[in-house]
Amino acid sequence: MKKISIIILIGLVSCNSEPKKRIDMAEKQLDIMFYNIENLFDTFDDEYTNDDDFLPEARKEWDDEKFYNKIDKIGEVILSVNKKGPLFIGMVEVENKYVLNQLLESRRLRDINYKFCHFDSPDKRGIDVALIYNKDYFTVNEKEPLVIHLPKQDKTRDILYVKGQIVGDDSEYHLFVNHWPSRREGTKKSEPKRIEVAIVLRNKIDEIQTKDDTAKIIVMGDFNDYPNNNSIKNYLKAKNSSNISSNELFNLAARLEDNDKGSYNYKGDWGMMDQMMVSKSMLDETKGKYSVNQKGLKIFDEDFIMYFDKRYNELKPNKTYGGDNYYGGYSDHLPIYIRLKTKK
Repeated sequence: MKKISIIILIGLVSCNSEPKKRIDMAEKQLDIMFYNIENLFDTFDDEYTNDDDFLPEARKEWDDEKFYNKIDKIGEVILSVNKKGPLFIGMVEVENKYVLNQLLESRRLRDINYKFCHFDSPDKRGIDVALIYNKDYFTVNEKEPLVIHLPKQDKTRDILYVKGQIVGDDSEYHLFVNHWPSRREGTKKSEPKRIEVAIVLRNKIDEIQTKDDTAKIIVMGDFNDYPNNNSIKNYLKAKNSSNISSNELFNLAARLEDNDKGSYNYKGDWGMMDQMMVSKSMLDETKGKYSVNQKGLKIFDEDFIMYFDKRYNELKPNKTYGGDNYYGGYSDHLPIYIRLKTKK
């Protein structure tokens, strides 16, 4: 029998592998969640990164009270997406292993057997990407950071790669967490950086699919580009068509973008910067134990994580900071999530 691989792109050093346990997966809601949590920094000065804004003596006055308030809010959102906790949580804008440990040991999440994969990235501010997973249901077999080499010694986040297996399934899952370079310098000037990251990611996908053209892939992350942008559509080859070829990706977020939905609001305009993409085989219920629905991606936009913007007369994500002004909210991005369907 041909071995089926499953890939999940997300887009972290610590990762724990655990022996498999016989657990009835039908009892588990197999949610895959992605969340840009907006600057989860500790309160300690790191001499190797530019984290000076997030210190007790800085203008933001970032202290333990604010830090643990944010930890609690993130846990609240996670359990609101799935009260048992999603199977996987791709997370970006985490400073280090310490903040991840504090999150998983917090009152909301400590009863879930969560572990995480994380590598320190070369990002100048020290923000990284991570994968949180329930170790009762998932075994990590391999992990690595995909390093991005930008011109002029510019630095950005690595792409996290994790390979493993869900309990009760012989298939391998390849997960990637992404946080592509920002648009702070302007869309056109910064676009080549995102294209460079797309090329690195595409090359890794090609490497996996060359070995197994039925590999199942899920890509998640904050791409700082939209589904129709050049980096996504042409370089990553993620499209909104069920007629994609076996080596292309289906962009689950494109439908939401086309319907003027969004996970991020910029000056009154909503857009899907946070996205998930899957390979063609991932849409096929007959291949492997798990699949996804083409229209299955959802944005978590419950009122409690929103605030009413009087200027634009609409609800927006209730963020932690606006400049140096502390709002005490959740994040400037909304989480997205999808549920794996189990083969009957």
